[in-house]
Amino acid sequence: MAIIRCPECGHSISDKAPTCPNCGVEIAGKITVCPDCGNAYFKEDGACPHCKNHSSDIDEEENEQIIVSHDNHEDKDVSQSSPISEPDDTPEPPVNSGGNDKKKGKGKTVLIVSFIIAVIIVGVCFFFYNQAVSNKEESEYEYALNSSDPTILQSYLDNFKDAPEEHINIIREHLQKLSLEDVEWNDAVINGTKSALNNYLNKYPDTPHKQEILDKLDSIDWIQATNINTIEAFQSYVDNHYDGAHYDEAMLALKNIKSNEIKPADTQFVKTIFHNFFVAINSKDEGSLIADVSDNMTLLGKDNVSKNDVIAFMYKLYKPEIKSMLWTLTNDYDIQKKTVADGQFEYTVRFSAIQKVEGYDNKTTNNRYRIDANINADGKISDLEMTKIFE
Repeated sequence: MAIIRCPECGHSISDKAPTCPNCGVEIAGKITVCPDCGNAYFKEDGACPHCKNHSSDIDEEENEQIIVSHDNHEDKDVSQSSPISEPDDTPEPPVNSGGNDKKKGKGKTVLIVSFIIAVIIVGVCFFFYNQAVSNKEESEYEYALNSSDPTILQSYLDNFKDAPEEHINIIREHLQKLSLEDVEWNDAVINGTKSALNNYLNKYPDTPHKQEILDKLDSIDWIQATNINTIEAFQSYVDNHYDGAHYDEAMLALKNIKSNEIKPADTQFVKTIFHNFFVAINSKDEGSLIADVSDNMTLLGKDNVSKNDVIAFMYKLYKPEIKSMLWTLTNDYDIQKKTVADGQFEYTVRFSAIQKVEGYDNKTTNNRYRIDANINADGKISDLEMTKIFE
């Protein structure tokens, strides 16, 4: 190893240095030394730019000797200009011994410097590596902390075993909480009751199962409303589930129930029809009797009964021994209303009637009947059943 001047910037450097520390140009293996003038130049130049001598094929050892010679040229010039002295008995050291010691010292220096640079580079790389690992750990920690997925939290614990103890403890605590929450969730699902689901939701308002719970509660309330099938039940569903899955169905059910609700006018309408029917029987008024019956009705279990058949039925009630007959309605009407079209309804009716019969023997008999009947959308009696009640 020898000290040369950088061909690029003139800075004194080792000919074994990878690059010039001053300008950064490559040195080792890239330069040669002119044997004539001792000037260092790039091999790729082909010739010494100082004296134009072609010496690109000179070997490395010759370069070192030339460089050493060039560095000490002033001493050589002085020795050449002085008179030749007589040889004495003192042995002179080898000519190249000083050069070799110098080379060894410089080699050690370069080795130490190279080692220090390598240590610095490794240290810098290790620092940036640790910094990158630390940044990744911090990012994964924040992600796991805000997650409700146990697999993500466990993945953090598995991948960052050397993370800060505080982080590990917090994630473990979070994972335990999620595990407990999962157990309670399974219990609530298995229980399946409205109270169990509401209790879980109240305890864990930010649970990822929130929408699932709301859907289950919506379904429970809807089933309950349809089972009760009243205005109050459907109104309660609408009030508590304004965005529920069955909201439109509930509103339609409310409309139908309200339209089928028995109003005073409906009650009066039904009473009038059956009052006229039984008054006609009392007076044997055929015209009034068939005025409120359909053309083909069901009478006493027999289908397709005509109006003439209804008249025949009336006369059958008057047996030969009966002098007079009086039907009295007890006003205990049970009326059900059903919408069959817009503004058209059918009625299912049940009520009681007392038949007072006076015979030609001047004996009077009172019979009690349960009447079950239907009134169709045309307002006519379409079905009539009479069941005698024995008391």
